[in-house]
Amino acid sequence: CNWLEYFVFAIIYMVAFGMYADAIDLAMFMFMQVGIIILAYMKRYGPVFIVTACGTLLNLIYLTRKFWLSIPWWGYLVVVGGILLFFAARNEFKEKNTLGSQMFNFFKRFLKDAGLQDDNGFTRFAQIVDDIGLDADSAWALILSNLAYNPQIGWFIKNVPFNETMSKEYICSLLVDSGADEKWVNDVWSSFGRLIDLQFSKVGMGDAVKEKNKLIAIDRTGWSAPDERVILYSLYKFAEACGNYKQFTLSRLLDYSIESDGISPTQIFGLDRDIMERILNGLTFNYPDLIEARFTLGLDNITLKSELSSAEILNELF
Repeated sequence: CNWLEYFVFAIIYMVAFGMYADAIDLAMFMFMQVGIIILAYMKRYGPVFIVTACGTLLNLIYLTRKFWLSIPWWGYLVVVGGILLFFAARNEFKEKNTLGSQMFNFFKRFLKDAGLQDDNGFTRFAQIVDDIGLDADSAWALILSNLAYNPQIGWFIKNVPFNETMSKEYICSLLVDSGADEKWVNDVWSSFGRLIDLQFSKVGMGDAVKEKNKLIAIDRTGWSAPDERVILYSLYKFAEACGNYKQFTLSRLLDYSIESDGISPTQIFGLDRDIMERILNGLTFNYPDLIEARFTLGLDNITLKSELSSAEILNELF
């Protein structure tokens, strides 16, 4: 039967993989595999063709493993994203008989809004995130600082409160009330869920509440151990979005009723006044050329002292 043939040929190749001792053996083995693939294709012998092709691919990956391990994480992000887009496009084609270029455009926009890619390719920001490492919350918090200015994620940050469990039905109704098309709110909800499944959950997007592996609610929680450098970067982003106005108060940062193009780091990461005062005092001590904050004797002043852009500040911090 077919499954037995697949199994036998797979065992043969697994044994063969461990038998070649030098480059000559390897070359002979690879030539033999290519020959078997061609012959199996001509003879229409499926099990041999499939197992040999898979074996050749695995062998090539193993031999070039140093190259694959040297690729930064965001290179794999593009590959995985491309694969996901392929399957999404295929499913859409089956359902609607159209390929829908919006999925590809959405992925490109996500990378650009995250600051990971621009028209020239991957950015200095992407390199900084890679250097920090994706095991660090700070890397995800930096990305979220940029994504806060994406319309959908910005809406989430401004409209989903902290320390409350918000159901899918309620959040979707808020989206509709905000002008979203009812046909798209389920897709937006799914996008929120995919982001929360990543480490964004630890830096201000909150925890997923699931029932039978299905997202039914979001419990938004704040960043428990914020990195002061990320907060400083986010403050400069806030100032740029507010017309490069670099003097404001902590009370202003905590007042979310004010209409503003800038999004406060307190709103992004769920930080209260006490935490922010501690962070701002630490920043004033550690980066006196970049920021000055005063909260003694009834004062409430924050001044961003540098004329550098947020991107340039990032280079100073990391």
